[in-house]
Amino acid sequence: FFSTIVSMPVQDPVAGARYLAEHGVPELIEQVLAELIQQKPSDPIPMMRKTLLQAQVKAASNGSSYSVESVEHAAESQVVVLEAKVKELQLQLIEAGRRHAEHTASVRQLM
Repeated sequence: FFSTIVSMPVQDPVAGARYLAEHGVPELIEQVLAELIQQKPSDPIPMMRKTLLQAQVKAASNGSSYSVESVEHAAESQVVVLEAKVKELQLQLIEAGRRHAEHTASVRQLM
């Protein structure tokens, strides 16, 4: 995987690799991949987001260059995603209730 990064067309691959190492990117990517492989979610993107957000919060609490504002923005973005998921689930629940009512009505007609 990381050999792919090194082989990417960049002006200075050594500087690129140094930058990634200085910011802990390889370890973070390895962590994300390990969690994906371990948990195998049907949709990996939310888990990747969660892992990256947790790393950002941890880095901010350790005095890293991440600002509190950037962490708050990331958290707000996550809230928006979760609110959208809640609305989607509510619509699914309404649809399931409608189908249940139709099924119940058809069963009653058969009796």
